[in-house]
Amino acid sequence: MGERKIKVVIDSNVFVNALLGGKSKEIFKQIDKEDIELILSDDIFAEYSVLIEYPRIKESVDSLLFYSLLYEIYKKAKFLEPNEQFNICRDKEDNKYLDVVYASKADCLITLDKDLLDLRNENKEFQIKEHKFKILRPEEFLRLIG
Repeated sequence: MGERKIKVVIDSNVFVNALLGGKSKEIFKQIDKEDIELILSDDIFAEYSVLIEYPRIKESVDSLLFYSLLYEIYKKAKFLEPNEQFNICRDKEDNKYLDVVYASKADCLITLDKDLLDLRNENKEFQIKEHKFKILRPEEFLRLIG
């Protein structure tokens, strides 16, 4: 994708996967190296912030690790508030990710969510108005940036 940073929006389930030691951890390390620009809205960050309340996460993740990763994300992410809201996804809660992808003209939405993954075509792409972007699982994204 060239010399510029790759702009990504990351679904909260990828953040959970990173916390639990999954492949997604590698993506957040890449954000650390600043090859990737993470774009968030206040809504998405708020969703990340309450994940520690989920029993499965509370039991499995050290709260210090949770809050330190959350803080790193907060420091490194670029925040924007979309001025258009779309109603595209089966799960209405997931539309906020599409709103931010469109508003930021992000290259990629990284997700493990079936409702979002089902939107993509055979090239793993989706288009909202004139903006075309990829919807990728964490491991697909990692292969892409190789």
